[in-house]
Amino acid sequence: MHAYFCEGVAVGDRTALARLAPKFGIAENEALAMLESDAYSEAVRADEARAAALGITGVPFFVLNEKSGISGAQPVEAFAEALQQAWDDA
Repeated sequence: MHAYFCEGVAVGDRTALARLAPKFGIAENEALAMLESDAYSEAVRADEARAAALGITGVPFFVLNEKSGISGAQPVEAFAEALQQAWDDA
C-alpha cells in the first residue's frame, strides 16, 4: 500500500510488483515467476468466492472471527472496538 499510495508504484505491473518482494523475504525472480504462473489462481478464486459469500464488495475489508467485519478505512478507535468485541465474543 505504501508503494502504491506514497511512491506511485504501478502494483498492477508484474515487474514493478516483483521488485517489492525482497522487502517481504521473497526473491524478486521467484516473485516474478509466481506472478507469471497460475500457481495460486485456485486459491485466489476461493478467496474471491469467500468474500462474495460474506457480502464483501470492496477493499479494504477486515473479517474478525468470521463473525464481524470492518469495511473501508476506519479510525484506530473503530479497529480497537471491533477487536475488543471479537475478543470478548471468543
